[in-house]
Amino acid sequence: MNKRSLRGRWDLYDGVLSPFKAEIVRKYAGDSLLDVGCNTGQLVSYLASLGKRIVGLDVNPNLITAAKREHPTLSFCLASAENLPFKDNSFDTCVCWNVLEHVEDDKLALKELWRVARKNVILCLPKKDNLLPFGQITYRQYVDPTHKHYYSKEHLYKLFKELPGKKRVKLEEITRISPLVAYANIGYPMFFLRLIDEFLYRFSPSKKRDSFYSDILVIAEKQEVKYD
Repeated sequence: MNKRSLRGRWDLYDGVLSPFKAEIVRKYAGDSLLDVGCNTGQLVSYLASLGKRIVGLDVNPNLITAAKREHPTLSFCLASAENLPFKDNSFDTCVCWNVLEHVEDDKLALKELWRVARKNVILCLPKKDNLLPFGQITYRQYVDPTHKHYYSKEHLYKLFKELPGKKRVKLEEITRISPLVAYANIGYPMFFLRLIDEFLYRFSPSKKRDSFYSDILVIAEKQEVKYD
């Protein structure tokens, strides 16, 4: 995975498909894909235009109605990520982008994604804030109150280890943030905060630099067992 191509990008949460998300999903999509948490169907529309067999799924009936209205010739399904209405290995790839953190039983939802996917599962998830020992301040201005879960690399590796079969899991921090900008709210000049932020980012050890990214991209590939 090319680190430079994954860093410093923002994904949009208003139903607009970002170029970064489109690039990643297209690369791993295969011939068929299930988009879990499809919003109004922009990713579904994009991949359909490339000749992929794709179904969009969302638990929100208003979003499914809007998706069907905007893309009447495409396939959409009202269902929960915790109970996917598809047989095992129905799609080459399942994508669940900025969705799993909103699901009550995220472990069950991940099991369902893994069951339905034939080859790959793609996730984008918010990172757990653990930069400082007293914690939860680095990303304070980026916190979404609707999130039920936050994730670390260690926790994600553990979750995937519990899933059946051989697999290769690649994790990468994405979405560049500026933690110090929050202090502008108490009177510090914005240009000064951005200058310090950039200085800390450029001169931090690589392990600490990952704290300047608020999300984790997961590419999990099923590995076929070959017999002689």
